Amino acid sequence: EAQHAPPAVTLRRLVSLAGQAFKPTIPIQIGLGVDTVTLGGADVQNVRGDLSTAAGGWTLDRFEFRAPGFTDVRLSGRLEFENSGAVFRGPAEIKAVNPNALAAWLEGRKNAPKTPPRSLRVRGDVTLSNEKIAIEQLAANFDRGAVSGRFIYTFGSGQAGGSIDASLSAPELDLDAANAFVKAVSAGSTMERPSKVSLALDIGRASFAGYEAGKTVAQLQYGDNGLDIEQLTVDNFGGANIDAKGRIALAPSPHGDLTLDLD
Repeated sequence: EAQHAPPAVTLRRLVSLAGQAFKPTIPIQIGLGVDTVTLGGADVQNVRGDLSTAAGGWTLDRFEFRAPGFTDVRLSGRLEFENSGAVFRGPAEIKAVNPNALAAWLEGRKNAPKTPPRSLRVRGDVTLSNEKIAIEQLAANFDRGAVSGRFIYTFGSGQAGGSIDASLSAPELDLDAANAFVKAVSAGSTMERPSKVSLALDIGRASFAGYEAGKTVAQLQYGDNGLDIEQLTVDNFGGANIDAKGRIALAPSPHGDLTLDLD
């Protein structure tokens, strides 16, 4: 093709073309060792791992490789074949020196944004399928921040857009730095923006716009009906304690009701 397809698209095509070859009727064990694999127009290096057949799919053991962005990936688990397609479930760890380059490769973009690389480390119990990307027992470290919890991104289908369901906690978090990091990594992204977001936050100490805050707890829902603030509690934000809840509709123009306690 004139343009390299994103890695996920290429892998889905391989699974589709191979058909029943991925569902053998006899037990198989494979030890894999490949120095370089070309995928998505880039080199994936030092592919190592053990594969064996299991009921409904394959078991991956000690599977590891180096991806673009000086990214080391380690995973194990099960690759199963369901009616909706291939599904991987298992623990995984990703350490990327340049997550900008990794994100560009995964999406099939030619060039990564020219921003200073900031390292990223993520580990957790991962589910990857045509329908969603889910990380349970998430532990992520990035740009002086550490976050734990769970994160689920469900792809859109038909008229329905994608959605995010996340529950995150951090002992200390610089929200400005976190926002800048996400923008830098996702710059130029073609990934569909979610139409629904469910977010729960529990931060021990937060900083935002030059101010520091103590304990911060939030329960937020965003969707077609607007923004629902089930709980927003911030202690000692610039010397004030804030407790808010309410609903804000965004169409045809922003309006709603908000209950606010300010001390």
